[in-house]
Amino acid sequence: MKYLVLLMLLMVPMVAAETLNDYPDFYKSRVGIVVGDLAKSSDTIGAIEIATALKGANQNLDIIPMLASEVGDLGDMDLVVIGGPCANGIAARLMEFPVSCYDSIEANTGIIQMYDYGTHEVILVAGSSARDTRRAAKSLVNDVLPVGSKLIVRQTAQTQIQLT
Repeated sequence: MKYLVLLMLLMVPMVAAETLNDYPDFYKSRVGIVVGDLAKSSDTIGAIEIATALKGANQNLDIIPMLASEVGDLGDMDLVVIGGPCANGIAARLMEFPVSCYDSIEANTGIIQMYDYGTHEVILVAGSSARDTRRAAKSLVNDVLPVGSKLIVRQTAQTQIQLT
């Protein structure tokens, strides 16, 4: 009996949670693409680019465009949420309603962060400005993502983007 318990404990680390490196493969059937109700055009363009890339990666994926006000429980379906906490109410919920939504993300910075809701994955693509959110969206579409649950996208010069 002791050996059976030990064997079971040794097997637990082999069951790994999804990471950004697994994107977009963990999306199997349908994904909600969520922008704020009053989203800036750059957030909407980022959402379109992400949706197009997801559909290109999996033709069977059902892409559902949504406004933040149309999202109920975060665990109901897989989501990609575009926009920071000032621009998107779902982003604010994911970031636990920061006191100052304008200071919640460092200047000239975008983030791509993954949240696990049981059987559903939620990815937040946000920035300190609409331009930074767009850069983060482009990184999600174009770059190799790390093994982990968060990626920081920083503008280091006029034309350089640093991923950490």
